[in-house]
Amino acid sequence: MSVFVATGADAKTMNTSATGGNYDWLRLKDGEKKRVMFLTGTEKFASYYAHNDFQRKINTHACLAPTGQSCPSCEGGISRRLQTIVLFWDIDEEKILVWDTVKKHMNAVYSKIDEYPEDYLDMAFTIKRIGGGNQTAYDMSPILRLKPEEKERADKRDGAEIPELDKLVNVKTPEELRQMLAGIISDSELPSTPEAEF
Repeated sequence: MSVFVATGADAKTMNTSATGGNYDWLRLKDGEKKRVMFLTGTEKFASYYAHNDFQRKINTHACLAPTGQSCPSCEGGISRRLQTIVLFWDIDEEKILVWDTVKKHMNAVYSKIDEYPEDYLDMAFTIKRIGGGNQTAYDMSPILRLKPEEKERADKRDGAEIPELDKLVNVKTPEELRQMLAGIISDSELPSTPEAEF
């Protein structure tokens, strides 16, 4: 089983409802922007649940509960949130950008896709980060025209090798998670029988 809980239209539903290769990660600071095109359509967007607690130095990792396995992070009460992976093509650097982002930011992405449902895959956008911390937001603005040399760089996305989604997510075994959490969470907070949520 996979850690992904949704792809395609199901990923959109989860994000809008109440509830190694030639690539780099899309990480922007306040005010920074990138010129991008979607590398894939929404059918390739993939959502999964991730745990992290940066104050306790627990890095982001996939929740194991959707796989049917015991998830020590769930058992230990580590907060969990929906993440979605979107693949972009960086027009200026001619490489794949992987955006592993949260529901709040995906709503902005889907609003642009909904605005240009027939054309978004052929369009270029500027994605810009606004603010920081809990106040972070992203804006996507269409680029109305690319210069011929920019169009040539953008067209190189057609030959890009799409990375396997499972390789983009930090997935650990239950034992690896227990070792990672040892010393951070007491044994009493890690019950041996988890309460399944799925």
